[in-house]
Amino acid sequence: MRRALRTAAIALALLAGSCSRPAPRYYPLDPGLAWDYDVYTDTTDTRGRRFDGRSRLRVSNLDQQHIGAWLTTPQRMEFGGSTIIRYFAEVHDGVGLIAEQRPGAAEPKLSDPPDLMIPYPIRLGQTWDSNQKTEVIDRGTSIQTVESVESTADTITVPAGTFHSCLRVRGGGTIKKDDPDLPGGAYITLESTVWFAPEVGAVQVHYKETSNRPALGRAEVTYQLIAMSK
Repeated sequence: MRRALRTAAIALALLAGSCSRPAPRYYPLDPGLAWDYDVYTDTTDTRGRRFDGRSRLRVSNLDQQHIGAWLTTPQRMEFGGSTIIRYFAEVHDGVGLIAEQRPGAAEPKLSDPPDLMIPYPIRLGQTWDSNQKTEVIDRGTSIQTVESVESTADTITVPAGTFHSCLRVRGGGTIKKDDPDLPGGAYITLESTVWFAPEVGAVQVHYKETSNRPALGRAEVTYQLIAMSK
C-alpha cells in the first residue's frame, strides 16, 4: 500500500517462519482475500496549494510465492492508476514485509531484515522498530519509526461496518534532511495510526507527514474499509 496514501502502513504494516498463527489474526495472509478502501486525502504541495479528495484503494492477496528463503503472500495494492506489490510472510517474531516491487521495477527489492509490521504475541504497550517512506514530503525518504500497541479493545465504525476488539498500533519517527535551499536543513515527521480487526486486518488507517519547513508541503490521509471479499 502506498504509505502516504501507507499504508497503507504505511500505512497497512505485515511475514514465513517458525511460529504458529495466534488467534485472533490481525493480518490475514490467505490467498484470494481482497479489501477495498475509501481514501480521503488532505495535502499541501511545495507551492502552498491545498488539495483534498477522495479515491479508492484495492488490496488483493495473490498466490503464495517464494522470495529467497521465504514463502510469501504477494499483496497487490492498486491506487490512482498505479500498482505496487508487497510480499509478506510470517517470521519468527510476527508479520513482516519481505520485499516490495514498485511500478517499473523489474523485480522485487528485498527488505533485509524483514520490516516487522505486527509482532507475535500481541501485548499491550509492546514497542518495536519499523520503517516507513514518505509519499509527499521529499517523497521516498526512509524514516525509522517506533511502533507501539496502544489498545486491543477499540471499537471502530467504518463503511464496512462496526468492528470490536480492534488492535490499535501507533507509529512515528522524525529525520533531519540536509537541503542546500534550506539553511539548517529540515526535519520531516511521519505519524501513523492503524486499527486492525480480528480475522479482517486493517479497517482504518490515519497517516500524516509534516515538517518544520512549510515549503516542503504536508499530507494527511485516512483509509477506511468499504468491503472485504474472499
